[in-house]
Amino acid sequence: MSLNHFVNSEGKLLIHTKSVKTDELLIKMHNNSYINFVLPNFGSVYEVLSTDGNGKLKWINNDNNVSSVFCCREDNLTDFQTEVDLGIIMIPLRTGNFFINNNSKILLKTSLIYMWTDDELPIDFDIIVYVNGVDVNTSTEGMNTMPDVFNKFSNEIIVDINAGDILSIKLKKINLESTKFLIKKNSFYSVELL
Repeated sequence: MSLNHFVNSEGKLLIHTKSVKTDELLIKMHNNSYINFVLPNFGSVYEVLSTDGNGKLKWINNDNNVSSVFCCREDNLTDFQTEVDLGIIMIPLRTGNFFINNNSKILLKTSLIYMWTDDELPIDFDIIVYVNGVDVNTSTEGMNTMPDVFNKFSNEIIVDINAGDILSIKLKKINLESTKFLIKKNSFYSVELL
């Protein structure tokens, strides 16, 4: 049986069946070449499908650990009273291809380009990494921050994490004198499984 049996007059593939059993599945391309969908086995949870460039597929180890990246897509002026949650300001730019299991380690990279826009002296603030609401790392920033220019905080840490854990990054301060805080476009944080 060929796929032509499943194609209607508009060229749409119609498969209304619970399963199709076949020894070989060939898909014809526009250039008259074929993709041969035959796999040697089911593969494992840590493998991904790869092509050999000739239309054949195979399972390979997923050693290309692509990180998840969250990015500030445009300059964001926020009212920094006591807390700023970076998870609200930074949106997913890329989703990683890894699975978190129990007793995993991740590499968390943070690059924050910021400016206090008040006419006052910049103040210190903490950058806190939480796992399930528990502080696992705190860095104090602002001691060398200059007023009315962009400053940069960059940090890399390893965090222990389990499946289902919730990771969050927040900025906190106590001093209420300066509140106008600008996070520059392309500030980001990324999560990579180690």
